[in-house]
Amino acid sequence: MSIKINFDSAHNPEKPTLVLATRNGTKLGQISAEDIIFNDALNSASEISFKVHKYVNGEKYELWDNIVNFKLLWIKEYDTWFQITLDISESNETTKSVIGTRLGEAELSQINLYDIQINTEDDIARDDYKITVLYNEEDPKASLLNRILEKAPHYSIKHVDATIKSIQRTFEFNNTSIYDAFQEIGEEVGCLFILDSGSDTNGNIQRTISVYDLQSYCYECGHRGEFTLKCPECGSENISEGYGEDTTIFVTADELGQDIQLSTDADSVKNCFKLVAGDDLMTSTVRNSNPNGSDYIWYISDDIKKDMSGELVDKLNQYDEEYEYYERDFVPEIELDHINGFNDLVDKYKTYNEELSKIVLPIKGYSELMNSVYKTIDFSLYLRSVLMPSIDIDDTSATEQCAKLTAAALSPVSVEDVSKISLATANSAVLLMAKVIVDSRYQIKVNESTFENQIWTGNFQVTNYSDENDTAISETITITIDDNYEAFVKQKIDKALSKEPSYDPSIIALFDMDETDFKNELKKYCLNRLTSFHDSCQACIDILIEQGIADKETWSGSDPNLYDDLYLPYYNKLRWISEEMTLREEELSVIVTLNNLFVSIQQNIQDKLNLENYLGTKLWFELSAYRREDEYNNSNYISDGLSDTELFDKAQEFIAVAEKEIYKSAELQHSISCGLNNLLTVEKFEPLIQGFRVGNWIRILIDDRIYKLRLISYEIDYGDLISLSVDFSDVMKTADGLSDEQSVISSAKSISTSYSSTKRQASQGLKSKEQLNDWAEKGLSLTTMKIVNNADNQNISWDSHGILGREYLPVTDTYDDRQIKIINRGVYLTDDNWLTSKAGIGSFTFWNPRTQKMESAYGVIADKLVGNLILSENVGIYNENNSITLDSDGLTITSVSNDNDLNYNLFTIRKHVLSESAQANEYVSRLIRDGILPETSSFDFDTQDIESINQQIEFLMDLTLNDEPLFIDVVDESGISVKELNPELSDVKGFTELQYIYSVLLNKKADIEQGTEEEDFDQYNDLLYINDNGDLVLNGSININTVSEDSSTLNDLLDPNRFTDSFTEIIQNTVNSSVENAANSLDEEYQQQIDELKTNLYDYQTSVGQYLQFNESGLTIGALTSAFSTLINNDGMYFKQADTTVAYINNNQLYIPNAVIQNTLTLGKFFFSPRVDGGVSLVWQGD
Repeated sequence: MSIKINFDSAHNPEKPTLVLATRNGTKLGQISAEDIIFNDALNSASEISFKVHKYVNGEKYELWDNIVNFKLLWIKEYDTWFQITLDISESNETTKSVIGTRLGEAELSQINLYDIQINTEDDIARDDYKITVLYNEEDPKASLLNRILEKAPHYSIKHVDATIKSIQRTFEFNNTSIYDAFQEIGEEVGCLFILDSGSDTNGNIQRTISVYDLQSYCYECGHRGEFTLKCPECGSENISEGYGEDTTIFVTADELGQDIQLSTDADSVKNCFKLVAGDDLMTSTVRNSNPNGSDYIWYISDDIKKDMSGELVDKLNQYDEEYEYYERDFVPEIELDHINGFNDLVDKYKTYNEELSKIVLPIKGYSELMNSVYKTIDFSLYLRSVLMPSIDIDDTSATEQCAKLTAAALSPVSVEDVSKISLATANSAVLLMAKVIVDSRYQIKVNESTFENQIWTGNFQVTNYSDENDTAISETITITIDDNYEAFVKQKIDKALSKEPSYDPSIIALFDMDETDFKNELKKYCLNRLTSFHDSCQACIDILIEQGIADKETWSGSDPNLYDDLYLPYYNKLRWISEEMTLREEELSVIVTLNNLFVSIQQNIQDKLNLENYLGTKLWFELSAYRREDEYNNSNYISDGLSDTELFDKAQEFIAVAEKEIYKSAELQHSISCGLNNLLTVEKFEPLIQGFRVGNWIRILIDDRIYKLRLISYEIDYGDLISLSVDFSDVMKTADGLSDEQSVISSAKSISTSYSSTKRQASQGLKSKEQLNDWAEKGLSLTTMKIVNNADNQNISWDSHGILGREYLPVTDTYDDRQIKIINRGVYLTDDNWLTSKAGIGSFTFWNPRTQKMESAYGVIADKLVGNLILSENVGIYNENNSITLDSDGLTITSVSNDNDLNYNLFTIRKHVLSESAQANEYVSRLIRDGILPETSSFDFDTQDIESINQQIEFLMDLTLNDEPLFIDVVDESGISVKELNPELSDVKGFTELQYIYSVLLNKKADIEQGTEEEDFDQYNDLLYINDNGDLVLNGSININTVSEDSSTLNDLLDPNRFTDSFTEIIQNTVNSSVENAANSLDEEYQQQIDELKTNLYDYQTSVGQYLQFNESGLTIGALTSAFSTLINNDGMYFKQADTTVAYINNNQLYIPNAVIQNTLTLGKFFFSPRVDGGVSLVWQGD
């Protein structure tokens, strides 16, 4: 509390009695002091200063040696304890100058707080966290003051105003003194800390802390703020105006005042605020919440308007009215169907979320409009990301998880090929299945294991991810490892489901549900969760596609039929999930459509209230001349952990606070200073003495105007009681009255010319909110990200399931059933939207007819295979029932006729014969390619036009071949000259083809003239086949070149014993000779090319002057015989001797460390010229 001054019978302040004491309060004696000056302050440490002489009346002062730093001082009249510090000075005599600082401030400024978190995320994460308010006398763990004072247990809390006890804020203190922490809290809450250090009834030191509200409080409605006389919310006058007593002390210059001065802080007047909140999202929300659509607010005071033109004032007043209309009374027109559609969805999902609320008509005012906007945003977010059944996570332990790892639960574990498994791969297979069983909050790894004869024996170590002390070792179990293909595939699917990002063991149970339960369960999930299910189901489908199980024909009639048992059920579940996703997207469309309507209305309002456009160019320019701008930023208003609706509420709160601050900023604020005659010594003011304490209110008359001011400090010089030095708080004019809160809080701080506002945290209320998970997608991780390219109708998507290619059909708004997918180790295609897969290239599982079991390998699987060439070390062709096989053992054809008759069409060898016109066209293309016919040659062998045929024949007759005419003139038997093919060209390349073309044209002409033309088409001649009697029939002849004369029969010819060593040698020599000739020819050609290349390279090097080298360093010019080179790049030109740069041109400068100039040098207007005697002359050239 403030210190009370005592007076004697002559109305003089009693000189204080100073008692020296130890820190534990033991009093050592009264100090004989001189030059006592006492300063009492409201929001900073009170001090007393005095001097003590070493010698008094020639004798050493008895307490001289005890007056040392950090001793305590008790002032009897004030009942207040101080801590002393001192300086010793020696001149004519030795004295100690002592300064006493009130004990509370002195001690608590030296006790630091480290890593103290109050209501922060880290604080909330504690297991024993409780919502912390300013003061909770019932629960110290939920009391901010108690938590801070844990390091100062010798202090107790004496009083906290009820109006501020329950305020909750967030603080972090690290390497901060308790005293500074109190100041930070006071600035945030708007309160005053009084650190008392008096005595108890036994005279012992009593250290206490009291906290008082500096703001006004309405007892009727509970509103707290900066107002006077009456509550601005409810109009009640039943209010408390905060700390301090309103005294009747009245000061005028003629009686008490000395040099009273009233000054105006014009530099601090600001009428335009740019609003900046604690993060970008909150700032953006503030902008959206402002009806004018900007992050600026204005307030033009009446004093400023008096200087403006009448036209501008009228326009501003009109703008204020329109602004208020849209803010309070505007009702938008929205079709009822949109509202009903939204509200119907609220009814549907209200069962799952009671916080969902309908939009109630009418929507009145901008705030209601924005509330509706954020309702649609919140609901959209709920259906997109939040909707799902609540998962009750049971408490468990590592021991309980180990108990799940039994042989019954795990054995057998199936792998693809048991013959290739080792201990390491067995450990991996068993561990993956164990992870499916164990709670995802626990880490599991193999502890000990052995593997022999397909039996795995071992145990596991299970550890809690968040508590390494929660660990256990399971019992040793035995697990069989087999290669049961069906079990292998099912276990692989379970592993895929367990990798789902938000994995819950119940997801496997979900996919095990029947159709009805599965569909009903899907209704409880949001779009993102459905997408996650879709991804998981798609992963299972991909596994089945990779294993070849998606091929319906392959598995038809098989036991087990994995297509029907595995693929089809998961395909149907994928389809049902897609249908529910479509429904959720339609519901979201209803909400988004309504949101778009609201946003459109919001944008229209903001356009109308755009101040610059509203005023027009002329008036805007005039207003700009009055613009006094500052940034109002408050980092305490942040978006973390807030829903969209809560975000809007905080933005509204931020704007409301900013509007109060701009009102204070736009008004001229006054500062009053004065000296007072010491009214404490004037007898007639004795009744007022009781009210003269720091924190109380007094009044001063200046220029016929009364100002109410708070006394925040005064100083009494007991050697000069004539005058009294006082300091008053600066009272600001607010929207609801007057306030000096900021002045009190910052009384010890310097004032800057920038408008200073007290920035407080956004109210958090008494409810602690659970922090939302980080939904941001980080990085290019295809596990959580999808890349989609949609060029026209070609849609390519790339995500964790691979690359999917499909065509979008805009007419039906669907995708074509014919699609391609690249996943892991293969490329797969479908023509029925993945009901089955029709072809694949990559790794898949198949039935091997050779080994008679399922195997995995890389290859091509398709209904049809078309190609020109098949090359392989081992080629095998088999049909379904092995009636036809082609492998290293040859071609085997087996008749499978059901009537036991031979299948006589099993074997046929045919020859493809082109039609005449097709063959002629083939020859024309070949002749053009070989340069025999010109490229412009054009033939039409299918024409029915005689004239066209005659023109083509004439074209042939005019040709030359090998510089000789293709046709020559001859005289026939009738003596008529006719054209015939030149027989001397019969061996020339191209003659045979031209002869064939000529004959085709002649035949074509004859057929047209005689009317005997028949259809010309390709034919297939059977060269070798089995007839109806089962005989092998050959059309044509067999040419047999015998090697020995004794081969007279076919059997003799095919007798392997007839191949003699000499015959083998002949074949070998022939082959070797051919290979050697080919190699020599190739070597000669290669050497010729190399020699020609070297010659060209040498000529090129010579033509460009030694060599040019261009790489990432730039262009280098040099010679192989010289160490000097020149490098040119984007930075400059560099002259190098070997690797050392000796000169360079860079940044408009030439740098040369050493230069030799033979003749003259000109620098600017100076001319350097060498003289004959070796000297140099400097000449000014002038203009």
